Amino acid sequence: MAISQDLLKSGEVCYGDVLVIPGVGTRIVSDVMNARHRRSVDVWVNTGREEKKFQTKRLEIKVLRSPERECTRLRFMSKGGSNG
Repeated sequence: MAISQDLLKSGEVCYGDVLVIPGVGTRIVSDVMNARHRRSVDVWVNTGREEKKFQTKRLEIKVLRSPERECTRLRFMSKGGSNG
């Protein structure tokens, strides 16, 4: 799942946070969108049919984050399992 860069910069949503999305379920934040998007999330779907069904919606999304985990703006890197 991708979030808009403004949500990441503000700390409202961070990499690794779990988002609870009505009608979709839970998704883990792992990417950001182009800077032109504001206060948005991008939900990946498998088919064009699913995309047409979902379309663009305004929803209230709940952010789940462990109180022990600090918000990081670093993207999780696949090489070597380190943050970059």
